[in-house]
Amino acid sequence: SPPSNEEPYRTPASIPDGALTPKPVRENEGFGENTAFTDGVAVSPFAAAIGDLAAFLPLARDGNRAAQREFARQKGLMVDAIADQINTVAGDILGDIVLEQEGDTYVILEDYLDFLTDQGVL
Repeated sequence: SPPSNEEPYRTPASIPDGALTPKPVRENEGFGENTAFTDGVAVSPFAAAIGDLAAFLPLARDGNRAAQREFARQKGLMVDAIADQINTVAGDILGDIVLEQEGDTYVILEDYLDFLTDQGVL
């Protein structure tokens, strides 16, 4: 078979520790009246709406195709389905998408890097 330019799948260790949990905010620091709580930790409305799919966003920020595919495999979903779900929530909250496909990987639109950082998902 012809050689592949694709990175090989990595073990689940390729997904950083803590990537599957929303980042907590400090006491008295929240997201206004729309602050949501997950297991007693304040999370932004955006983070609450996308739930554990938030762990996909750092992989998109880094353009890590292999890790995106491994994450999707662990979830039993296709990468496109994960990106669609995240973009649907973004559309509802922002009126725009936050992920776009570049070749065969997803990346975060530069305009939304600060927003996603502020929302505690990057």
